[in-house]
Amino acid sequence: MTRWSGLPHRSTPMWMHALPPAGWLLVLCAAGSSAAIYTHTSARTSSSVELWTFARTHKNVHDELVRQDAPGSLAIRLFAYEALQQRIHSGLRANTVLPDLFEMPMPSAGHALSGPPSSIGLLDLRERLEREGWMNRIHQASLDAYTRGSGVYALPHDAHPVLLAYRHDIFQKHRVDINKIHTWDDFAALRKRLMGAPTDQGNYPRYLMKLDLRGSAEEVHSLIQQAGGGAFDSDGTLRVDREINAEVLTKLTCWTASNERFITSIGSDSGPAARLFERGVVLAALMPDWMTGVWKLNMPQLRGKFRLMPLPAWRRGGLRTSTWGSTAMAISKKTQRPDAAWETSKRLYLSKTGARRTYALSGIISPVRDYWREAFYHQPDAYFSGQAIGTAFIDVMNQVPRRVLSPLRSLAVQELLNTLMKLRAMQPTEERCMTSVLRNKATRLLAAAQARLAEIERRQAWRTERQP
Repeated sequence: MTRWSGLPHRSTPMWMHALPPAGWLLVLCAAGSSAAIYTHTSARTSSSVELWTFARTHKNVHDELVRQDAPGSLAIRLFAYEALQQRIHSGLRANTVLPDLFEMPMPSAGHALSGPPSSIGLLDLRERLEREGWMNRIHQASLDAYTRGSGVYALPHDAHPVLLAYRHDIFQKHRVDINKIHTWDDFAALRKRLMGAPTDQGNYPRYLMKLDLRGSAEEVHSLIQQAGGGAFDSDGTLRVDREINAEVLTKLTCWTASNERFITSIGSDSGPAARLFERGVVLAALMPDWMTGVWKLNMPQLRGKFRLMPLPAWRRGGLRTSTWGSTAMAISKKTQRPDAAWETSKRLYLSKTGARRTYALSGIISPVRDYWREAFYHQPDAYFSGQAIGTAFIDVMNQVPRRVLSPLRSLAVQELLNTLMKLRAMQPTEERCMTSVLRNKATRLLAAAQARLAEIERRQAWRTERQP
């Protein structure tokens, strides 16, 4: 495989978010056909708990844990990302078949947790979490995303803090002291020192960093969240039109202008991206914890060239991290084995052995705070120039912004990226970037996006439950 199946940053097909109730009849038909769209099924016995997932790396960890601790107790079905989302949506909305357990990517969780708590088709885990002492052990921002009212309806797999990967060797060669980089403006100022220097393999133009403007909107959204903005307020209210969103999008527009040579648009883990990183054409990239595993798998030639640093803040003293992606494990209310499903979910998501294997295979940090002191998170990593990257991620975990889930999330986040692309199409000049022209345009575009999304929200039978 050249890419992982079902990574956290993949987006939901946009039609699913605006589907009228009658349209779910089509989903039922699709669900029947999608039953065959999975890669592998673990052996099952009559007493096995059944789990559906979308990520091969998760399945590999789960299979290993169950083989060691409780062979034969779990049967895992690995689905294509979109097929799994269709099966979850139809199972919860149209009462089709669901397994005992399933892993939900962020878009599916937004649908599953919409509406009043009484309509949520997932087992409320709060009483079990409180009785066994887990509520005070799990990273609060991770747990909050899956809380509605007094109920907790899924176990978080992660927090997904984001750092900045940078070409350590090139920064060192040009005597760049990363401890003096406090803000994005500080980072942008490095252009004067680094842009004129030749690249590793020829006279290519050089860019400080990359953003994938043609792929996932979540990457851009993570930067907006870091600034205190985003598609939703912390209580789940749709707020695409916030002024902080316009401010960040305006700055990103100017930074991605071709004459600025600050940000270029390429994918995160592709062959072309690897060549540009290797040649020193692109010097930095956003790096959530899960992306470290992707780079090691898909771009082994970058071993020993990069290190990680906290994200520069938008304002001095601001957040030095963000979050990008999310996965959670839920237990269906339909299960006939709730106790066995609970014990299995704890083994997979809350055990120390599970945390160690997940980190080893994917780079993902467990949301269980007790484990952050464990030695396996603090070992030097040769791929990242001998840096203990687990330590670097854990150092910023308590700054990770709260993730807000909504049935409209994918549409709303995409509108933010669409606004950035429309602003870039204006081909902003340095003069325009110095005035309010671009900012005013961003404000108008976001107001129009807010109106479109509010109309979709008004039309739908579901409503996002406001969090207390």
